[in-house]
Amino acid sequence: MRKYLKRPKVGLEVELFTLDNTGNPVPAVDRLIKNCPVQKRQYAIQREYAKHLLEIGAFPTIQVRNLALSFLENLEAVAETAEEMDLLLYPLGTYPGKFTSEVRRDYPYVAKEKVLGEPFKNIAPKVAGFHFHYGLPRGVLNRSTYELRMTKNSQAREAFLSAYNFLIAADPALTTFMQSSPFFEGKLLGKDSRTLLYRDMKSKVNDEIIRGIYREERTFGRIPRYANTAADLNFLVEKRRS
Repeated sequence: MRKYLKRPKVGLEVELFTLDNTGNPVPAVDRLIKNCPVQKRQYAIQREYAKHLLEIGAFPTIQVRNLALSFLENLEAVAETAEEMDLLLYPLGTYPGKFTSEVRRDYPYVAKEKVLGEPFKNIAPKVAGFHFHYGLPRGVLNRSTYELRMTKNSQAREAFLSAYNFLIAADPALTTFMQSSPFFEGKLLGKDSRTLLYRDMKSKVNDEIIRGIYREERTFGRIPRYANTAADLNFLVEKRRS
């Protein structure tokens, strides 16, 4: 039996808009990635659904300090390349004005369009995300069924459940620290408009109803409930599958 990794790895990703020197979004991500020297990268720079959105990450690690340093080194390399290309990187999550976006037709994005419909098509290309990843401790996941193992090691089980519940509790704080611009397509939506637009929320702004991308898929779009047992988590996994 594999030993449990006491301190799981964490990772982060930040999405940025590419703008021209007049401040308008431009589909320049492919050129930017091509021109960014491979030897300067600490971790893969990824393309996103929209051709003006760039994802910068950091190699997953146990130490948050090392994670942050890796991310900053990667960001510096991309920022230097963008400056050489007379491009700007916009980090505020939502762009304040209206613009037309070009999107990719890769299978994962087409599948999301079919499942999530018009809200995804209209909102996702114009919202840049922040992702904090928490790796499952080694040995917890059953890779054949993708369910969590009901480990007999009570200490490991409790540590994992505590970490899971802590991340749920920390979500509002992380959302606050990483809140986006309040503006979207020329409208003032409110603090952290990114959260309003992406999650399972429904809000009324100036007599207009704003529905988040995951409004109709609340199993994925809302903060999960706290878990008391591994069975609670497996129930959530099965619910999302169905």
